[in-house]
Amino acid sequence: MKRRDLLKGMASGLLSPLGVSATLTGALGLGLPQLARAADYRALVVVFLKGGYDGNDMLVPLDAGYNDYSKGRSDLALKKDELVPLGRGYAGGPLGMHPALKPLQSIYEQGRMAWV
Repeated sequence: MKRRDLLKGMASGLLSPLGVSATLTGALGLGLPQLARAADYRALVVVFLKGGYDGNDMLVPLDAGYNDYSKGRSDLALKKDELVPLGRGYAGGPLGMHPALKPLQSIYEQGRMAWV
């Protein structure tokens, strides 16, 4: 792909996420269906919610760090028994997820998802 072609795509509004991925995969000679069928297919999903969700409630420490969390968030802290416990915590101790994220628990436990 040439830089000039990329800039033309920008001018014509093709730089939506779908437009960019279609352009890049096309430049590599790959179609999206071919990628999805590949045996080693992996996806990186990045969700950036500018002020739309508070990351301090997505993952909460369930050990002694919970006290710091609840003290620092006084009115906003989730109760410990509301959190969805994760079997695979971090080096410092166990973690709990926001209850609305419960559908992600099994994916995480299977090692098919990581928190970054």
